[in-house]
Amino acid sequence: MRNFHIDANAVSRSTIGGDGGAMDTTGTDWLADGIWTQDTMSGFWASGTGGKVQNSRLTSIWADGINVNNVSLGADTGNNLTVTNNFVRGTGDDAIAINSVNYVADVVVLDLVARPATSVWGPGASVSTAATCCPRP
Repeated sequence: MRNFHIDANAVSRSTIGGDGGAMDTTGTDWLADGIWTQDTMSGFWASGTGGKVQNSRLTSIWADGINVNNVSLGADTGNNLTVTNNFVRGTGDDAIAINSVNYVADVVVLDLVARPATSVWGPGASVSTAATCCPRP
């Protein structure tokens, strides 16, 4: 998906008002490029192999901005995922998270570059569980 704008009216992390995430994806060689997301419960929940989240903007997100993992949409793989050149501000949880859930499999992220990633309510970036991450300056 390229050059797409998602603007919801989420008022909390709860799904009581129909609030939901912007992009939940898995598969091989998927791409999210130039996505502008605001006022959603979460931004990206993504797994699979060879996926990329790049050149995107996320603002006023109630939960995680970008969460690369190994369980999105029932997957059990999170390999060679790339998160680069994204602007993330005002998340209720992690701005960017690398998350190996339930020790199912390691999440391997090749490239994690964010300029800038700020989170007003939660941590800026986190690595959870058995994840492997090698951020570059």
